[in-house]
Amino acid sequence: MNLGGWAVKAHWSSDGRYLAIIRAMVSSSPVSLTDLAVLDTGTGNLITIGVIPQEMGKKHYVDDFVWAPDNRHLLAIGHVPSFQNTGQAGISGLYLVDFISGQSVNLLSAYTFYANMSQNNLAWSPDGSRLLIRCPTYEEDRVCLISVQRTGQ
Repeated sequence: MNLGGWAVKAHWSSDGRYLAIIRAMVSSSPVSLTDLAVLDTGTGNLITIGVIPQEMGKKHYVDDFVWAPDNRHLLAIGHVPSFQNTGQAGISGLYLVDFISGQSVNLLSAYTFYANMSQNNLAWSPDGSRLLIRCPTYEEDRVCLISVQRTGQ
């Protein structure tokens, strides 16, 4: 199967139907773009997910993600890099993604989240009630425990 890029990181949903993949879209170094795609093994469809809204920047990266226990939502850390020529600061956030509807919401937009791509930076409790997220500051590396409340889908 052609993934339309090369896989950087992949995780199965807990029900085993879906495989979410961070894809590098250009096979060069440094990588100029990564996105998130979900392979539906029931249908064979590959669904590309817009984690970061297009108006935020065409050159964006998905750094890490974790499946929600409902097998429909993913939590992703993504960023748009800073642009030295324009003086704009980079944007980094924590996004809740509904891959079926294609909607993505920046959670806790007042905060910045960073991820080390080679590590697991996110963990969702099996009952879906808590998230453990790497949330470093410039002074120290740390993790944050966040309670989750469900409101519909």
